[in-house]
Amino acid sequence: MTAVLGTDAIPRTDTVSTGGERRPASALRCGLLQAERLLRRWSREPLVLAQTLVFPGFLLLVFRTVLGDSITAATGQGSIYGTVPLTVLAGTVFGGVGTGVSLVAERDSGLLARFQVMPVHRAGALTGRLLAEVVRALAAAVALALTGLAVGLRFHQGPLAAVGFLLVPCVLAVGFAALITAVAVRVKDAASLGVLSLLALLMLFFNAGFVPAAEYPGWSQPVVRAVPFSCATEAMRGLADSGAVLVPFLQCLAWGAGLVAVFGPAAVRGYRVAAARRG
Repeated sequence: MTAVLGTDAIPRTDTVSTGGERRPASALRCGLLQAERLLRRWSREPLVLAQTLVFPGFLLLVFRTVLGDSITAATGQGSIYGTVPLTVLAGTVFGGVGTGVSLVAERDSGLLARFQVMPVHRAGALTGRLLAEVVRALAAAVALALTGLAVGLRFHQGPLAAVGFLLVPCVLAVGFAALITAVAVRVKDAASLGVLSLLALLMLFFNAGFVPAAEYPGWSQPVVRAVPFSCATEAMRGLADSGAVLVPFLQCLAWGAGLVAVFGPAAVRGYRVAAARRG
């Protein structure tokens, strides 16, 4: 199995010998090692890279070239301050679906079951996955923000606000990681994760990033405002250019915490079942 998955597939662990017995390393230590393993693996997986960076970067260039001037003329706001946040969020969520496919492969190969019998902290695997998702989201935000700078994005609110701009997607990354993990450890195969990609696609085109929610039909405005992409985009727009920041950020934080509260326990239970399953 190590030959198939690479030597980095099995995380190193710190153990202490006590009378012939070995105790697990701390959850944090194991989590950091798991995060390192996952990031190395994802960096070699075309699907994760494509959905985290290539697809969002292509969307950004298309939005800027094809729709940029028309959106600016219709809304009176610079389109770049909506399209860059949207593509960053798309990379966060679509890339998360790609890592979910990787998790299904690990489950089916028996790697999760192997971790279950190793002297590692049981919470380390999920902790490491959440940490890795945050790092992946942050890296995607930096890369896409740099692309945005090349096509007109500017941080008028200063460097601290720019840091906040990059951290907003990380809040949603944790919540969506809990959702995707809860689904990935239970589905029959990776193709079943397509419904999550469809959900992400709907959020990408049905939010307040392109045009203000007030421009949508009256019946749909509450739905548009409630979509997590809307509040995250508004917070990122305010941090880069102008507009409200606190309220949309708190809404974004509520989404992240709510997704963890709802799907976190299901992810933990499902992960345990998946780890007990032999490939």
